[in-house]
Amino acid sequence: MRKPTINSKFLTSLFITLLVGIAYIEPENVLNFIKSASAKQELQANQSKKLEVDEHNLVAFSPDGNYLAILDEMGAVTVRDVATGQARWSHNDPSNDAVTALSFSPGGKTLASVGKSEINLWNVESGQGRGSIPLSNKSSALVQIVFSADGKRIAGQNQDKEIFLWNIEGGRSTSVQLSQGIAANQLTFSPDSKFLVGSTGGQNSRVLFWDAKTARLNKELATNDAISDIAISADSKVLAWSGQSGELKLFDVGSGKVKRVIKTNEDLSGLAFSTTNSLVATGSKGNDPKVQLWNPDTGELIFSRQTEGMSAVTELF
Repeated sequence: MRKPTINSKFLTSLFITLLVGIAYIEPENVLNFIKSASAKQELQANQSKKLEVDEHNLVAFSPDGNYLAILDEMGAVTVRDVATGQARWSHNDPSNDAVTALSFSPGGKTLASVGKSEINLWNVESGQGRGSIPLSNKSSALVQIVFSADGKRIAGQNQDKEIFLWNIEGGRSTSVQLSQGIAANQLTFSPDSKFLVGSTGGQNSRVLFWDAKTARLNKELATNDAISDIAISADSKVLAWSGQSGELKLFDVGSGKVKRVIKTNEDLSGLAFSTTNSLVATGSKGNDPKVQLWNPDTGELIFSRQTEGMSAVTELF
């Protein structure tokens, strides 16, 4: 089999992570914003409870890489131009709530920011509001949100381990509670927008597939490993998960059967498919963190490089 070529744009994006150290974006002041926003912050969610927000949720790049959304030191949502570092616009939450998560729509035209009582939608170019989605459980902050690839739905998880699905097509917003008591380390939609996929934490992790239209549980995959990350191929046919054991497992989404197991011998912490499905990228942490590229069909290691400053890889995209 012919060795796949490495797309330079994809390879460059692999090194842009949401934790300090691995970012090749200029000017330098933009990197400073990423570094400051990457630190875990304690936000006052309400008068009775402090909320510790994970750094991944407070930094977001637009899909085209042109804009960076962050939560600044005053609690305002700020969108900056990556090329110049200049702020395009900045807004506080309309209800003066603490913002707990940020996410761009797949087309990059809408930014979602999560407050205590609602999800606010913003026009990325102008900063004008595009409406809001009310939250049914205002006592438990949303700490994770994600758009479907077609931009018609948003899924999120709150501190009480409740997972919700909102339909925003045609200006409507309907909330469906998918699960209660199942903490999902990751939530993502399949690229064809048919499924919402979540993985549970701890040993014997599970991957759950919910139908994105009906909100019904479609299938469940079990493992005897602790899953560190999940990714779905661009054609939505292959699910990959990385385990803390160092194994990279590839599953056929249709049948749920294992296609290939790759033993990386790394402390895996990040995972992503290339847009052509010809490469799987893994990131690691520990004493020798790396970014590596693998052929998913043969299991062959194509590329391996230590990270800048020996920084752990927290996310690949």
